[in-house]
Amino acid sequence: MLTDGVINEFDLSLFPGDRVIQSGPFTLTLVFLNTNAGDFFAPCIVHDGNGCSSGQNVIFAIPGGRANACSLGVTGDWLFGVLYRRLPGATPSNGSAVNPLTLSASSGPVPGSPWPVNLDCSAHAHGGGSTTFVNTPSLDLAFCGFELAAQGLCLGDPNPQFSNMLSVRAGS
Repeated sequence: MLTDGVINEFDLSLFPGDRVIQSGPFTLTLVFLNTNAGDFFAPCIVHDGNGCSSGQNVIFAIPGGRANACSLGVTGDWLFGVLYRRLPGATPSNGSAVNPLTLSASSGPVPGSPWPVNLDCSAHAHGGGSTTFVNTPSLDLAFCGFELAAQGLCLGDPNPQFSNMLSVRAGS
């Protein structure tokens, strides 16, 4: 239920289950309970009148269905949106394909929580086996969304060998 005359806010984290969007860009839509087409006194959504960002404002046209609001004459961005947080991530990368893919993590670091990273040196002569390093990042929330890189080093014969790099994003 919306309250007239104020900015309404809904915190979806209060409802059970995760709301994770891994598909990239998405569209937020509102559906009115009552038909308002052609009724100039019915509730509606307002826009800022400050230029319409194409592809970010959607309407349900009758006829036609969902369509880009800007191409249909809306002159501003809708006055609702989404506040979100990026999930932690750890993506292996190997720019020049010179180093073996031996460094891995199942997820990115979360401030205040143990973060295991595995370095597998078993294929490196006299390098030993697989080692898991566990670090607990600072609880400082300023690190959320921070991006950095990590790389391992296997020692032993014939020479020390760097691992692949992990592109890491702290989150949560």
